[in-house]
Amino acid sequence: MLVAVAKHLGLLSLRLADSIILPLNTTHYANELEVYVDTVEAAAATNDHDLSFATLRRSIVSLQEASAALDSEKASAEKALRKALQKLAHKRLRRRFVRRVIRWIKKHLGLEVDPIGPKDAEPYEHDHLLDHSLKMLSARAGDVERLEKRWGKGPLHDLIQAAKRVRKVNAKLAKFEQGFISEDGIRSRNWYKHLGVAPGRYLGYGATTLPALTEAVIFDRNASLIRLEEDRLIALIDSMAQNLLN
Repeated sequence: MLVAVAKHLGLLSLRLADSIILPLNTTHYANELEVYVDTVEAAAATNDHDLSFATLRRSIVSLQEASAALDSEKASAEKALRKALQKLAHKRLRRRFVRRVIRWIKKHLGLEVDPIGPKDAEPYEHDHLLDHSLKMLSARAGDVERLEKRWGKGPLHDLIQAAKRVRKVNAKLAKFEQGFISEDGIRSRNWYKHLGVAPGRYLGYGATTLPALTEAVIFDRNASLIRLEEDRLIALIDSMAQNLLN
């Protein structure tokens, strides 16, 4: 498992070298939720329960639609930021400019940052623009507005606007997984808070998807508890969809 995690983190790091948007696929996750529900329904049928999770499935569809909308914004925001970077930097300096942006992003994600080469370390006429534009990726909204007023319209203004969009998209992506966290946790072991996936009740560290709902169906076999767990998932998923749309 540790090897798989290390490989996954390695792939994330590699993709960050080519992408300004966090390489997190919310749509794939949202689609997988349907498969998880299929698994729960199959388990219910095995236990002679005729259960339908139609309301939960509708919530999942809403999350898929919200994620698809975010996918469109991801592509558009990244394109706008790259275009703004190209406008701002001279052609011979463009790669250097983008490399500095990527190093800054990786640093603030806690990832290993490539050493600065001799050419990148040399000061040049656009350093003041670089400093201000990089601040846009983490500045508070009020700071961004003040800097917009200071610099006015033009290439830097376009970069600020694009960076604001990227920052907003990345914030949604970074918080997506947290949407499955329930303060009440999983019944019988509430130290596990993630209702999307967690170690199974009798599986040691083996993973169970939709653990609270799955175990209510397989082990507890209590209709009221099953509906309670379904409702908890629906509330979380609806909130996640809304967060992606806001």
